[in-house]
Amino acid sequence: MAFYDVKQLMKTYAPVLALFLVLTTAGTSCSSNPASKAPPLGQSYFAFDPSQVDQLEISRSLPGETAWSVRLKRNPSSGWVIESYPGPILDRTAHLTFIDHLISTFKTLMPVENLSDQRLESFGLNPPRVKLKWRGSVPSASGEVLFGNPKNSGQWLGQLEPTAPAQVLSGALIRMIETLADPAGLREPKILTRELDQFDQIETWEKSDRKVTLERVGTDWERVAGKKNIPSPTAKELLEKISHFRILAFVDDEALQQRVNHAAKSATIREFRFSGRGNQKVLIQFFEFEKRVFGRSDNRSADWYETYPEVMDAWLGLGK
Repeated sequence: MAFYDVKQLMKTYAPVLALFLVLTTAGTSCSSNPASKAPPLGQSYFAFDPSQVDQLEISRSLPGETAWSVRLKRNPSSGWVIESYPGPILDRTAHLTFIDHLISTFKTLMPVENLSDQRLESFGLNPPRVKLKWRGSVPSASGEVLFGNPKNSGQWLGQLEPTAPAQVLSGALIRMIETLADPAGLREPKILTRELDQFDQIETWEKSDRKVTLERVGTDWERVAGKKNIPSPTAKELLEKISHFRILAFVDDEALQQRVNHAAKSATIREFRFSGRGNQKVLIQFFEFEKRVFGRSDNRSADWYETYPEVMDAWLGLGK
């Protein structure tokens, strides 16, 4: 029976064992993805109802860009609002149309090519360049998608789940991501966040005096003065312009917000008052201050924003 010197064996083979452990650890660490079945090619991966999604987080960190992350939440009464944002923010009204459309394109996402190499770092997936994470009212409306490096126009390397193999992904969602380089794109740019066809009456006011009342007549609008209806062929065109007016700049600086608010107390405030079905009402106020036009809308937050001077021209164009 042979006897072995344990100390001598450890001394002889310890370097070999250490090298083996280093190699196996490096080969199975973060450089590759845990084994998982690849989703089938050419098939949409997500099929949930977009209206069931009530939380969304978007993170983006591409070379040459400033990394950012935004978290959004659906408010049952007012739609999407911004919960967290990379920097100061006062008006948290989110871009409702863009976000709803973004979520609706999740169903277009599909893998079009499998990758034999699963070194995630080389694909820009560890960490990911773009991450979308969402939660819904039902488990099927929750998920997380990771995107790495773009492959070509409309195709990015990515993972349909954090544990799924890396694949080449395609779909309309890719186009949406490619255009979303700035988190400001998630903020609602329109002064009036509702559609014009939701309203039946619009009034213009100056201080406490009502100037003009317009009422919907079919698909047209008529300017009403007392009991006499005065046709206004330009009213429809002007109102369409008003409904698409955009914010020139958000006032996220609290010091400037206070200055504007103080100036508004003694300024000539002009207003649009919208009313419609279901007791819908929206008040938009604006005034000139330091050669700029500032406005606020009660369908957003109560904070002031800078808008285009054309809103003043439209108010005057409806008549006094």
